[in-house]
Amino acid sequence: MKPLHNVRSIAAVILLGVIDEKKSLNTLLPYHSRDLLPEDKAQLQSICFGACRHFFSINALSKMLLDKPLPEKARLTQSLLWIGLYQLAHSHMPEHAAIHQTVAACDNLKQTPFKKLINAILRRFQREKDQLLNDLKSSDVPHYEHPKWLLKKLKKDWPEHWQSIALNANQQAPMTLRVNTHKH
Repeated sequence: MKPLHNVRSIAAVILLGVIDEKKSLNTLLPYHSRDLLPEDKAQLQSICFGACRHFFSINALSKMLLDKPLPEKARLTQSLLWIGLYQLAHSHMPEHAAIHQTVAACDNLKQTPFKKLINAILRRFQREKDQLLNDLKSSDVPHYEHPKWLLKKLKKDWPEHWQSIALNANQQAPMTLRVNTHKH
């Protein structure tokens, strides 16, 4: 397979590797981004880490927006949908760019028959965003972005603080710079 150069296409392949094949994001990112420009690598990393961090909500949104699950042969399309929903719901990317680039990635991944579906789902999310995000609050897993087993354990061990623990666990770590004073 020739290397992909569309950031969203690569992100969809990586996310599918993490979700379906249980591979490490830290292993997949360097391998799939080796031919990218530095700014594209940064964007790819941001999309991949963000989509993984918010997987429970974007997966729930995907289920809410699709009338029926996508066929198994369309797993890359499903992954693209997760990428698009992540960008629209949780990133600072302009909505029109997120939709356009995600739909364009269908061609790159040979998922062209699903372009109209991806476009329709992402535009519907764009229109109904506030209501859909509010609906996620009715279930702990997508709202707190943690698996059910972990939330159950947090509730048991920290009944007074489990919500703040779960919310804080999803915060992006602050950027830290360290100067190596031994190098000139």
